[in-house]
Amino acid sequence: MSTRLSGEQPPTPEEPNRLLEWLTRMVININGMMNTHEEDALGIFCFAAYGGLAYENPQDAFTLDATWRTITAFDALSIVDSRYVTASIVNSSISWDYEGVYAISVSINFTHNSDNAGRIVLARIFDITDNVAIGNSIAIGVARNAEATNFSIVVPVDLSGAPVGNELVLQLSTADIFSATEFTALAYSTWSIGEWRGTLEAIR
Repeated sequence: MSTRLSGEQPPTPEEPNRLLEWLTRMVININGMMNTHEEDALGIFCFAAYGGLAYENPQDAFTLDATWRTITAFDALSIVDSRYVTASIVNSSISWDYEGVYAISVSINFTHNSDNAGRIVLARIFDITDNVAIGNSIAIGVARNAEATNFSIVVPVDLSGAPVGNELVLQLSTADIFSATEFTALAYSTWSIGEWRGTLEAIR
């Protein structure tokens, strides 16, 4: 490292007072450079954040109809020691602790009655804190005479403010009728895919 951080000629040992002042300025400059590069590094690397919900034990069958139904069958954490993500089994929700870019992964498998016609199930993410749907609902096509439906999707979400801290749940609805509906597998999780956008002190 160059000793001319301040753009001046370093003092000689014969100038003790000036040498002490110069060394003090040098330490301050080095500390400032380290803080600057540390902040810059946060914008280069993806920060670790993850958490989610899982399904382990079978629950009672239900009828799926036109009323939006929150999936409450989650009974386990997909990652026990989550980081910067809050997953609530009680509320069947996930929420983010900080701004950033995240991926949301949803996997739904359920059995139901068969029908001699094609049907559609709608799925959406719903913010129960602000009581508003997040984005558009997704249509899941169900083939005629099918007795099981499988659906998986991963979508990116850019959080620039809200809904940081808001609880988000999964909901299903249909214009058709699905009776004897039972979940066979469920997964609802999220993880960071972007750079850290908070303050450096928050993650120290």
